[in-house]
Amino acid sequence: MKVLIIPYQGKLFQETRKAYFLRAFGEEVKEMRIIPFGKCNYACLYCKRNGYDKQHNIIKGSIEVEEEEIFHAVHDAIMNNQIVRLSGGDPCTYPELSIKILEYVKQLGGIGSMAHNGSSPTFIQYLADHHLLDSLSVDLKAENSEKLKEIAGISEEMAHSMWNKTINTLQVLKNVEDIKLDIRTCVFYHTDYQELLNIGNLIKENSNPNVFWTLRVYSIVNRFSRKTKTVESMRELAKKLSLELPGLKIGVRVKWDNGAFFYFLNGEELRQNEQ
Repeated sequence: MKVLIIPYQGKLFQETRKAYFLRAFGEEVKEMRIIPFGKCNYACLYCKRNGYDKQHNIIKGSIEVEEEEIFHAVHDAIMNNQIVRLSGGDPCTYPELSIKILEYVKQLGGIGSMAHNGSSPTFIQYLADHHLLDSLSVDLKAENSEKLKEIAGISEEMAHSMWNKTINTLQVLKNVEDIKLDIRTCVFYHTDYQELLNIGNLIKENSNPNVFWTLRVYSIVNRFSRKTKTVESMRELAKKLSLELPGLKIGVRVKWDNGAFFYFLNGEELRQNEQ
């Protein structure tokens, strides 16, 4: 079976990233090997993987590889004590293959993780019911469907459906205790405090109390805004939000690649990593 994969700096399966959010769960930060599928059902203009540039959900620049190449990369990751992280694009565009990969990870005694845009609660329900994930990152991109339409590059009708599905995805995970859940929100130059507070309240209303919320600082791309928030302004936002949303663990991720990460709870900065 041929599978579309996004190369990283011209190479396949060489991208790694640190799972900083594990600190919030009292665990050591580990390296993740990224398996980036080359299809997505969104078209976000700020996407760092060119997810806005697609034809029939296929991201431009994706490369067809044989399925066994993916399993070879997964095996290599586990042998190197790395977390296997399904990403994209989005793994929901390859649900059956994603399940097979995560089952293989479990067979080898590895750690399976996934990044998902939240659009497929039934997919997540299956993974949770079969205990195939150790950790999961879910995007909560906006406070409502109108904002999601702007951010994700999708139609009004689709945005309404997808926003509701994202909330349903969080609700599916509400009583799941064996998956460390990281909810991610990209913060733009124009994103204000009230919008973030509204998203934070949605998380508290619909999620497991042990959830972690990552505020991802928008990284400038030519086709989108040329402005972004400063690191200090983000830290102040996170501190203020953590006072207003007691008990919710909030992190700030400053860079797309491995880089600065700050972590707040109840108005206090608890940990930071700037490597």
